[in-house]
Amino acid sequence: MFPPDFSYSSDTNFLPIEFFLEAIPRSQTIDLLLGYFSSTSISTLAVGFAPFVVNGGKLRIISNHELRAEDAQLVRSSADEEQQSFPYDFHEGFIQEIDSVFNALRDPYQQHFINCLKFLKDRQQLELIPVKLITGNMVHYKQGILTDFDGNNLGINGSCNFTANGLLENGETIKVYRSWGGDYEINTIESEKNRFSPIFDRISPKFEYLARERIEGAIDQRGETKSSRQLLDDELRLVGDGVLMQGQKLLAKYKEELEKAIGEEKSKPHFPFTSGPHDYQKQAGSEWRRAGQKGIFAMATGTGKTITSLNCLFEEWLVEGLYQAVVLVPSELLVVQWDKEVRQFNFRNIILVSSKHPNWMRNVRELSSDLRFDSKRSFVVIATYASYVNNLELLSKNLPSEALLIADEAHNVGAPKMRSVLGDIKQTKRLGLSATPRRDFDDEGNLAIERFFESAPPYTYSFPMARAIEEGYLCKYYYFPQVVFLDLVEMESYREISLKLAKFFHVDSQKFMNNPAVKSLLLERKRIIHKARAKLPAFKKIVSQELERNPELKFGFVYSPEGAEDSGLAIIDQFMAATTDITESIRVASFTQMTRHKEEVLKNFEDGYINLLFAMKCLDEGVDIPRTELAIFCSSTGTSRQFVQRRGRIIRTHAEKQYARIYDLVVFPASTGTTDQGGRALERRFVSAELKRVVEFAGLAQNYGEAMEMCNSVANEFSVDIYAVQDELEGATLDLYGSDDFEEEV
Repeated sequence: MFPPDFSYSSDTNFLPIEFFLEAIPRSQTIDLLLGYFSSTSISTLAVGFAPFVVNGGKLRIISNHELRAEDAQLVRSSADEEQQSFPYDFHEGFIQEIDSVFNALRDPYQQHFINCLKFLKDRQQLELIPVKLITGNMVHYKQGILTDFDGNNLGINGSCNFTANGLLENGETIKVYRSWGGDYEINTIESEKNRFSPIFDRISPKFEYLARERIEGAIDQRGETKSSRQLLDDELRLVGDGVLMQGQKLLAKYKEELEKAIGEEKSKPHFPFTSGPHDYQKQAGSEWRRAGQKGIFAMATGTGKTITSLNCLFEEWLVEGLYQAVVLVPSELLVVQWDKEVRQFNFRNIILVSSKHPNWMRNVRELSSDLRFDSKRSFVVIATYASYVNNLELLSKNLPSEALLIADEAHNVGAPKMRSVLGDIKQTKRLGLSATPRRDFDDEGNLAIERFFESAPPYTYSFPMARAIEEGYLCKYYYFPQVVFLDLVEMESYREISLKLAKFFHVDSQKFMNNPAVKSLLLERKRIIHKARAKLPAFKKIVSQELERNPELKFGFVYSPEGAEDSGLAIIDQFMAATTDITESIRVASFTQMTRHKEEVLKNFEDGYINLLFAMKCLDEGVDIPRTELAIFCSSTGTSRQFVQRRGRIIRTHAEKQYARIYDLVVFPASTGTTDQGGRALERRFVSAELKRVVEFAGLAQNYGEAMEMCNSVANEFSVDIYAVQDELEGATLDLYGSDDFEEEV
């Protein structure tokens, strides 16, 4: 309700602050043309400003260069052209250091307003335009235009300065004009718009435009980074404290509205970090939308693929007002981890699908039923690939085609079982996530992945590990390859199997025949490397060296070989026992597919109660433990993907972590002394295969030269040039140990 004469004055019952408390929170944009922008106004305008900021408001301020002496340095710049813009008789106080103004802003209202300005600035929703008239005269304008979300305008004009006295005490007045009022009001608003426009566009010949960097710099320096929720909570606390005594009735009414706004804000999705998404995460989302909401993010482990994809869903909510998603993950542990990430965005109606959540079928059926009556219902379903394939009717066909399908560790989409149902998947918005999207030696699977997501190398968006390390999103690491040899017995067995495999190998295509015997022979040969007896003493030596360097020896992963010794003792147990033989002060634990209470084990490791965690076929995909500082790769099985992802686990950043250390047991053949050309070729092929991993890992390590030389002398014995291997790998996919289906070198 406006005053009868549409005037607000601090000497009437209609105080100017009443207008701002009513209008600012409901505005989408605010344009102000001020005589001066004084810091003393901040403590008053702070009230009512947080809802405007949170609702996506945009603020533009044109302010005169003739400021109060204590505020003028806000527009002072060291740039020569700006200094020349000031008249020679400019007050000496105007050239004091800018910090002196903001050091004086100790009032909580003032700080809150600066925090709101920083929020706007960080989101590019604030524009400050300091000016001076060409004539050198002061600009006494006190005008503004406020626009709501329906496009309605309110124009303001008058003598009221934006200061505490002007808004509350000085008898000054503002006049209000409505875009839905009479012709006079409408014409007045249009006239003000025409006056503002050339100044905002910096084309008005009446003004000189001063640099605004000092103002923005001061906002950055003095403003605190806050989330939208925090800004609303801060404002509610300020209003409740009653620091501003004048207009208490108005503030009490506003407090009720603010509490309602906070309740609504709590129910909305939001980006979980006050700093907002990284630029590369924004770019990834833009590229995905540009590609028709289909694609693959090939992002290094540890760069936030989960957050990047959920930000795409969040952007969908900002546009559509709802979110609908189905997330596929390879393990039950990742179902739980994704649940935590999804809840950080304040997404609701989450259904977890795995064997550990027995009620999921009933929950999905209820969701499907609800969607028949309300197609705009928001939800997030998180399912393992296995559950999804086995329940495709329920998890795809019964859910909206408009829902976003997010496939974590998207290389799993190319696996045979998943590949067989791709044509039946209903959802058309698709996003695949993987540090290593390609499946080694699986052309059919790779083609299926590319067709499903309509994305081929270099993919919709790529963020390689080298860039992530260089830009500080992943920590730097040192790499120490440790050469171990097959003994003569192991080497003879390896050679016999290789000779059998040679019968199935096409020299021209450099591929094996499609024969069941190939898989069996490859696995048998791999086990020889995998279980090399020299690994255990090499491991014990590494542990002893690390204990000398750091007696506490915390936050270490050991990737153990699988299987058992001839005695029946599991190899992982053998390695754990060897550790405690060195010292009983090291607390160890295993982390395998059979481990119960996996989350508790990981928590104890991160808290330092477990020194070394021994993993076997786990801790490869998606598990996030940034505290890890040490890794010892004792396992030679697995694909290139496993090695790359294991490295990614280790080099995630942590506040108390400077760098990571990676030890890698590299298996070389025992020299048989053969002069047989085929035998020597076999040995060279063996050595080259192992060196591919060394070259890849050393390439990004801080001790590149040292790491390369650790293997170079041995490589030379087999006539293998390690630097030639490096040249071969540049620009090529790293193929270390064969297909996902049988994890073997081919």
